[in-house]
Amino acid sequence: VAVESSVENTTRFADLALSPIVGISQIFVVESYLTGAGIIGAIGMYSPKLALHALGGSIIGSITGILSGADLSNIAMGLWGYNSALASMA
Repeated sequence: VAVESSVENTTRFADLALSPIVGISQIFVVESYLTGAGIIGAIGMYSPKLALHALGGSIIGSITGILSGADLSNIAMGLWGYNSALASMA
């Protein structure tokens, strides 16, 4: 049982680590770190500074969710990152 718990916690940490990128994909109602990375790349082709703002805003939103005690699954789905990414790009 302890091994399953350890694997689940590792997966959850990986999901949380990718949550800012997933948050950017949630701007288009998609839950995918690959899509988020593509969106960051596309924004970066237009303006590298804007891409950093999007990523930074999503990171801040995800950290805010963690510190405020939000459900970790919602944070991992990127629901705490998309709005802050948009706000930081505005």
